[in-house]
Amino acid sequence: MKFIKKQINNTVNKIELLNTLEKLLSDLEKMGPVPNNIAVYDYAVRFFNIISTFQDTHSINPKLINDTQVDAQRIMKYINAAGRYSQNSVCTRTKAGDIITPNNLYIRVKENAIAYKSVAFIKDHADSRTKSNASKTLFTFVNTYHKSMIESLRRIVRFNKKPDNFIIRRAYEKRRQFEM
Repeated sequence: MKFIKKQINNTVNKIELLNTLEKLLSDLEKMGPVPNNIAVYDYAVRFFNIISTFQDTHSINPKLINDTQVDAQRIMKYINAAGRYSQNSVCTRTKAGDIITPNNLYIRVKENAIAYKSVAFIKDHADSRTKSNASKTLFTFVNTYHKSMIESLRRIVRFNKKPDNFIIRRAYEKRRQFEM
């Protein structure tokens, strides 16, 4: 009996994880392609909000999605690199629960340096050369992670079908009732 309960619980967890990953995929797809102009600043803020919110509220257990564990591990890596606490060429300086704004999204403005400036500062005060370099850096960073995440999420969703079983559906519905 314990084995059956554990299997049902794992299956319900898998359904919840897949629902969460489908929502993340949908949010990223709705953003459309990354603009390669000044609009990339606002796009990046939206992108980082999606990733950081996911990072704050969800975790991914690759063992639940056997067929695509490598993609699940990639998604975790991408979220850590493009979410909060990263120290890449683009990063946020926020705590869990904070909303990403142009004031707390930073871009490294000099190659091989630790000089970061906020998106807001760059948009309002930087010279045209700095704006151009920052836009390129931001475009490259966001475009790389956006495309890679969508590709991995699509594989996860495509190769991991949700169980369609009456007992599993009832267990899932019961758990959702208790969470509300």
